[in-house]
Amino acid sequence: MTICERLRQLREQKGLNKKQLAVELGMPYTTYNNYETGQNDTGSHVLIKLAKYYGVSVDYLLGVEAPEKTVNPHEQALLESYRASDMRPAVDRLLGVEGDTQ
Repeated sequence: MTICERLRQLREQKGLNKKQLAVELGMPYTTYNNYETGQNDTGSHVLIKLAKYYGVSVDYLLGVEAPEKTVNPHEQALLESYRASDMRPAVDRLLGVEGDTQ
C-alpha cells in the first residue's frame, strides 16, 4: 500500500472528506489533496503531523512498519478507551487477563 492509499484509508476511517481534514490540519485543501493524490511529496514535518493526528507511526504511513506491529487508529482508540476506563478490572476478568496490562 502506498502512502497515498494509507492517507486516504486513514481519512476515510475518521469519516472525513479532504476539505474537512485540511481544515483540521490547518492547511489548504489543495495542499492536502496533492499529498493524498501523490502530486506532492510529504516532507518529514508533514509526515510527523499526519502520524500524530492519526495516532500512527511515520513508519506506518511510509509502509515500512511490519504489519504485526501496526496498530490501526480504531484499535488505538479502543486501547486508549480501555486504559482510561474504570471498568478495567471487570474487562480484565472477562478476558482472563492477569495483572497490570499497561
